[in-house]
Amino acid sequence: MNRQAANRYTQALFDLANDEKKLEAVSDDLKAVSGLLSQSEELMSFIADPVIPPVHQQEVIEKIFKGKLNELTVRFFLFLAQKERLNILPVICDCFEDKFREHNNILKVHVFSAVELNKSQVSSITQHLKLKLRKEIHPICEVDASMIGGIKIKVKDTIYDFSVTNQLERFKDSLCQSI
Repeated sequence: MNRQAANRYTQALFDLANDEKKLEAVSDDLKAVSGLLSQSEELMSFIADPVIPPVHQQEVIEKIFKGKLNELTVRFFLFLAQKERLNILPVICDCFEDKFREHNNILKVHVFSAVELNKSQVSSITQHLKLKLRKEIHPICEVDASMIGGIKIKVKDTIYDFSVTNQLERFKDSLCQSI
């Protein structure tokens, strides 16, 4: 249910920010707030607490964010507090980032490898995916210690497995079929 509500609020904010030519500013604000929420248990508890009256939440939001974030972002946070929906702000931040990337033809791609990839390797993978998928690529690289070698690439819900383990499994299967 929270995801559905977050999607509706995200769409409304996205449309308003687009109309006011403030998409990038709002996107930057929400990324910063998302980072702040992930680092501050106190702030996260504050926005998730249903006992705190909306008026008090609005006062605190103004003290924390007014003058530091775009006024449209602050107005949106105040609106969420008024509607007692501030608790879904983390989900809204994620949804907005996804919608902003989609709008700008940017695709978030997870790259898993046994060891940390250097800049040249990440650049090569990014360029290949950019040509193949015809989108700008935002790579998120993660080390997976359980891998022997190779890489796995996750694009939305699809995983492209170029790991050594997967290649060995395919080799084994082909040997078993030929016997």
